[in-house]
Amino acid sequence: MVVFFAKMARKGYRQKKSFLQVSMTSQHIHDYQSYSRLARDHYENFPVASWLISAKYRQSLHAIYAFARTADDYADEAMFDGRRMEELKKWRHLLDECIAGNAKDPLFLTLADTIEKHALPHALFYDLLDAFEQDVQQSEYANWSGIVDYARRSANPIGRLYLSIHGYRHEQLNVYSDAICSALQFTNFWQDVSVDLEKKRVYIPTNIMQGFGYSLERLYQRDENQAFTQVIQYLVAQTQTMFDEGKKLIPLLDGRLQKEIAMIVLGGEMILQKIKKQRYCVLSQRPMIKKRDKLYMLLRACLGYAS
Repeated sequence: MVVFFAKMARKGYRQKKSFLQVSMTSQHIHDYQSYSRLARDHYENFPVASWLISAKYRQSLHAIYAFARTADDYADEAMFDGRRMEELKKWRHLLDECIAGNAKDPLFLTLADTIEKHALPHALFYDLLDAFEQDVQQSEYANWSGIVDYARRSANPIGRLYLSIHGYRHEQLNVYSDAICSALQFTNFWQDVSVDLEKKRVYIPTNIMQGFGYSLERLYQRDENQAFTQVIQYLVAQTQTMFDEGKKLIPLLDGRLQKEIAMIVLGGEMILQKIKKQRYCVLSQRPMIKKRDKLYMLLRACLGYAS
């Protein structure tokens, strides 16, 4: 609920400098406060460890975001064309050193402290790296199970880390969190269809397009016909069903975390509603969260969110 929540954090259209551009010009980052500033700079649709979260947790969440955001830039930013896998391999080596207790890089020293302090599962960090590497190597998906598996590694680890940092480790809570995180990832896919096309990436499953009489060829031609809008309508409905399941998590949480997760879910659902209002025409118009939307989300979350 940090890359996603803002990897979801991930596929958004970014007009600002990449995380790597900022961190390089700063001659490396040595403190949690710097990670926090960078995290705020990169958030679009969703809160990134917002002020709703207690400060004692916020710093750790920003450290995780810095790790994930940097790896995502290696996979996604134009400045790394031709050497994406090389950079991700180096990043994985730094994570290996971090897990082994031999971190030297300032960011990984911070991450090591976060992992130790909260006893975070190491596998979740490797899952994130696996997903970033997959983005470099795979540009299309044949079916729904393919993107579900991608989200299992690209998004779900963030939610599980989020809960672990707050002391929630019950598996059923993780299941609800997974539903929210995957739904957020899919929401971002449908929001960014046109953006991803420019990068030669398609997250709409091929067999679903074919089921509605649409095709990859038409998609690359940006043919926003009735078949296309039916595809998006179907995907939006499937994603909302996932949100509905994941929302069962909210009443099981306490205090500020409950409000934070409610706000995150509201952000995802609002994007889906905007897609509906524009008649599922996401090729010609990219739905976006505006300032007044964020205020509405905050008020609803603080006053008590109900489906």
